[in-house]
Amino acid sequence: LPDIDWLDQVFRTAPIQKYGLSASGGSENSKYYITGEYLNQDGIIINTNFKRYSARANIDAKLSDKLAIKLNFNPSFADKHNVGGPGIDQVGSDAARTSDVIYNALVIPQYYSVWNEDGTYFPFGDGLDAVVSTQNPVAIAKEVTRQQKVMGFLGNINAEYKIFEG
Repeated sequence: LPDIDWLDQVFRTAPIQKYGLSASGGSENSKYYITGEYLNQDGIIINTNFKRYSARANIDAKLSDKLAIKLNFNPSFADKHNVGGPGIDQVGSDAARTSDVIYNALVIPQYYSVWNEDGTYFPFGDGLDAVVSTQNPVAIAKEVTRQQKVMGFLGNINAEYKIFEG
């Protein structure tokens, strides 16, 4: 009989990569600061990942003795890969447990194999002892993905005009 550690099958070491580049400068009447960042973080569950690309710019300009303008903006883009698990409508239900990778890895007995002899995933929930409502956690992690892409933008513009000296 196999002796499968199901948690070892679905967890992994999750490295993080983060890179940034910035520049700043200016003169007496103008200043700028610009930065960009890339973040790539693997999740601790196989087939999960989070990537973010972001930038930021701050620009201050004194256009005259009375008029100054400040511009700040911060665009970003995130790409997130999740594995199967409960949706918001399933939290607390049986459906939430049976599609959760960690739950299934904890409850499946170690004597069941991950794969069939032909290389397909070993099925669960077919009346096997103690695993009637479970699914193969490796199959859930590798085959059921939820991808979320998000774009964001924060920014503001400020103008200051001195009406009176003083």
